[in-house]
Amino acid sequence: MTSATPQPELMTREELQAKLIAKAWQDESFKQELLSNPTAVVAREMGLDNIPGVNIRVVEETPTTYYLVLPAKPTDDTEELSDAELEAVAGGRRRQTPMTFSKASCNI
Repeated sequence: MTSATPQPELMTREELQAKLIAKAWQDESFKQELLSNPTAVVAREMGLDNIPGVNIRVVEETPTTYYLVLPAKPTDDTEELSDAELEAVAGGRRRQTPMTFSKASCNI
């Protein structure tokens, strides 16, 4: 009897991020591997051997350093995004810890 080839796990970007964050918070060695070799770790977590043509970067926030990710600009500038696409780009999630900034803290 031959075993079936495992299929890649299908999940949304948000589901994948949640899975990776939860595992990194629980397992320090996984977190270090994710930080040092993110593309290979993400491929493995998705059940893939590799992800050709994809470069993944992982950075860890600190209590005083935040990162803003700008999504890639759509290639067709003539087409407007639907409400669902805008929601996906915006993310729709709030941080659990509030981020407050003042003019003094931002050197404005």
